[in-house]
Formats: sequence, structure tokens, C-alpha cells
Amino acid sequence: GETLELTEAVDVVFYDGGDATISNFDLGTDLLWFFLTLEQIEAADNRFSGEGNLIIDFGDFGTLTFLSIVEDSTPTVAI
Repeated sequence: GETLELTEAVDVVFYDGGDATISNFDLGTDLLWFFLTLEQIEAADNRFSGEGNLIIDFGDFGTLTFLSIVEDSTPTVAI
């Protein structure tokens, strides 16, 4: 599928279901509005992939994926 690439400005994402992939979402700056029921939101399965992607699975209603939402903060130690 296609990926929606956000800008450097404050972006607002409106999600009402379906499969969507978002890149360049800036936590603390960009906004996310759900047009789902409270029950759909509460039943969602949230997880992080190994690449720092946040995946919110709403079951039959779709999956919302934020690419590289967190950076790998694993410390590197040279011995």
C-alpha cells in the first residue's frame, strides 16, 4: 500500500478505519484524531516492530502503522 508522508509543519491525521501507513509523524507536534468508537479503540492491539514502527491493529476495522516512530535507543558498548 501507499505511505502518507507528513510535512515539517504541524500535521493532523484523521483515522476512520482501513489500512494506513504514516511516515514522519512527530510525537508531541502532530495530532491524531480517531473516528472510531471507544470500544474499537479499547480493543486495539498496539505493538512496536523491531524497526521502531508503531502498529495499531483494530482487527476487522484496519491497521494503522506509524513508520520509525521511535528510534532504537539500545546503548552500544565497545569493549
